[in-house]
Amino acid sequence: YFTDLQGNKIDLGEDEQEIYLVIEGENLVGEQIDIDLTDKKLYFEYNGSILENDLLKNYTFKNDNKEQIKLKVIDTKLIQIWEV
Repeated sequence: YFTDLQGNKIDLGEDEQEIYLVIEGENLVGEQIDIDLTDKKLYFEYNGSILENDLLKNYTFKNDNKEQIKLKVIDTKLIQIWEV
């Protein structure tokens, strides 16, 4: 699920909004996965880079039960302007 930076659950976020993707589980620390965030209207930025194909590759969990991954929401309209 997604939250705003204050921890309130949200649907997806707005253009240029920083959010957290929250993943809960057990024994996550050290696990490595690819996270597919595909959305036709939004792109996501992680650590200053736009995620190619909305895929966060080789993410390694740092926490055991709850991981908060900070992302920035980017409207696809802005990407189209940059590509022109």
